[in-house]
Amino acid sequence: MILVQSHCGGVLIESDRETVDTLGDLCHDFLAVSTVAGHSDTRWPSVIGVATAPTDGDWERVVYASDHELARTLFVDHAGRRILVPGPPGPWRTLHMLRAVRNILRWEAYVAGDLFLHAGMIAINDRGVVFSGAKRTGKTTAILAGLLFAGTRLVANDALTVREEGGRLIGYGWPRSITARRETLLALQEWMPELMRRLPYGAHPTNSWPGPHNEAQDVTHAENVPRTVWLYPAELMQAVDAGISKGAPLTAIVFPQFDDAVHEPVLELLDEATAQTLLAANVESKAVYFDEFLDRWYRDTGVARRRQLQDRVLRTIPFYRLRQNMSCARAAALLVRETVGGGLVHGQSFVD
Repeated sequence: MILVQSHCGGVLIESDRETVDTLGDLCHDFLAVSTVAGHSDTRWPSVIGVATAPTDGDWERVVYASDHELARTLFVDHAGRRILVPGPPGPWRTLHMLRAVRNILRWEAYVAGDLFLHAGMIAINDRGVVFSGAKRTGKTTAILAGLLFAGTRLVANDALTVREEGGRLIGYGWPRSITARRETLLALQEWMPELMRRLPYGAHPTNSWPGPHNEAQDVTHAENVPRTVWLYPAELMQAVDAGISKGAPLTAIVFPQFDDAVHEPVLELLDEATAQTLLAANVESKAVYFDEFLDRWYRDTGVARRRQLQDRVLRTIPFYRLRQNMSCARAAALLVRETVGGGLVHGQSFVD
């Protein structure tokens, strides 16, 4: 049994040894993980992997179906704050348990008043650069390009959370699957030809699940590349020779935008009114959009605190628009590094 903790909450994980060890490995880059001996500590909610569904006790059965994965079945003990995830040991049960752990911890951070953004973050020389915006605007492209070409570290690919610590605004991420679209991978492969070969397609169970993400598309030289690739963060970092940081101080917020008319990337400082509009549009209004039963476990007490954090972000952090296209992703990563990431440090060299 292990205890997985964020800065403001914790979850006990119980199951067979291999499952517990795997979940500890998936969590430790983002959260504190410690071994717990003896019986469950009732102070903490728990996520428990079991071989078969319970036949007695006061359990609520909850099922979530998706085109992208095996149906996720949970049994919930509301009074004891326990979630059972039944099924044979393996990648699906592990993934479903990880999601339950993350959702509980996100709720606890939300109650504490942390600010949730639809954004990712990389750390450049210990400076956190946020990439935010709507879907398909280039957030993952910008993050992957930064990891590949600008010597950065991953903080979060999506679902960034912001807290105040020691007078600073700190962005942090969660153990969450990363999805990379085929067009992004193909563009990055122009500079790193071995990228596709190094990606562990078989590790994440969604990659082998029949669904729309595996449908073929007419893309040149892409016959063997699925429409979308699912990866655990550590797997992707190993493939691109990058690392993960548990958090970083906010330094800049960048809103990428694909623009086929530009031949070189353009980074523009935004005025306060535009920044306010863009930030408001990308603040998450809920702790999680799944496992709705957790609404019965928690009462949101962080509204005022989140509003204060949002106002402080707007007052103290510069906002930028990054106009780029796939062909200049590498140049865009270097431009962001030089402009808002503090440039290069001694011993580093990144050459176009």
